[in-house]
Amino acid sequence: MSDDQFRDMIAAEAAERVLTEGEQGGEGDPLSWFRRSPVHIAEYLGMAKLSADLAQLAREIDEPVEKLVADVRDDSNIVDMPARDLRGPAVGARGVARPRLVHAALAVAIAAIVAVGIGVVLNSPSSDQALRYTTGHGEERTIRLADGTFVHLNTDSALAVRFGREVRLVELERGEAYFEVAKAPSRPFRVGVGAAELQDVGTAFDVFRGDGGSVVTVAEGRVGVFATTSGAGPGSASSTLSTRLAELSAGEQASVSASGAITARTTADLNRVLAWTRQQIVFDRESIGDVVAEFNRYNDVPITVRDRRIAAIAISGEFRARDERAFVSFLGKLPGVRTDESDGTIVVSAKRK
Repeated sequence: MSDDQFRDMIAAEAAERVLTEGEQGGEGDPLSWFRRSPVHIAEYLGMAKLSADLAQLAREIDEPVEKLVADVRDDSNIVDMPARDLRGPAVGARGVARPRLVHAALAVAIAAIVAVGIGVVLNSPSSDQALRYTTGHGEERTIRLADGTFVHLNTDSALAVRFGREVRLVELERGEAYFEVAKAPSRPFRVGVGAAELQDVGTAFDVFRGDGGSVVTVAEGRVGVFATTSGAGPGSASSTLSTRLAELSAGEQASVSASGAITARTTADLNRVLAWTRQQIVFDRESIGDVVAEFNRYNDVPITVRDRRIAAIAISGEFRARDERAFVSFLGKLPGVRTDESDGTIVVSAKRK
């Protein structure tokens, strides 16, 4: 990332620390973050001052914060100002009444806080608004949420995030995501997948959601799997957890049906499950048909298997996810397998005798 993006990331983390002062108990050494770089200290002090200034300005006006945020979002209220005006008295400002100046300064402060993702108002527990992240075909992205959690979003995936003061809510709408959850024991992290939710306070786990259900794999820590009860659907601010279906430990995997029932529980091959985070595809005694489907998730040139007997052959290997040519070359060397390319499609079939 660029220097500006890196600085913005640190600023967002500093802002989160200012707002959650005293809630970092599960982190270990509370000063370790500050020791990593002088930039961390500078950004923290800047955010602490901004927070104090905002509190002081808020005491000087009687308009609700919600109205101020609405004013900030209204394009008609945006006025171009030189950058220097934000650091000192504006030219010709003597004739402006102090309440108006205070109102403008508070609006600027709120806009700055919303920009770095603190979410003072928007992330309140009662808010129905959500941040949504998506990836297209063959696209992957890594997102750093406001609490410090990292989400690695796989191809063709969609994620909605709603953070409140007491709980962090995420809905995996489709696709796959790997969560590295920031520790916050007083604010659980919940991921909705159909009629079930996963709850965690600080660990790492992978979730794949397809049409028929979801697969949950725990890499570190423990994750609880719950059924949900709510008319609003899982992952929403009004959803509540009911029956605990299972508690998974590191290295365990569970399959959850679309109706919210656990259909399988087993020990996971973490190297295979998490291979996509390294942009690889790893398979062990899996059918050609299943492996081809996985390659098609990442590549623009589709692979089609036209013979059921070939599709059922079990194979093992490890390839780069976007190197379908190497995979096709591997298939072409198998006994009885033939590969051809026609009209932008790679066809796998039985070799003619």
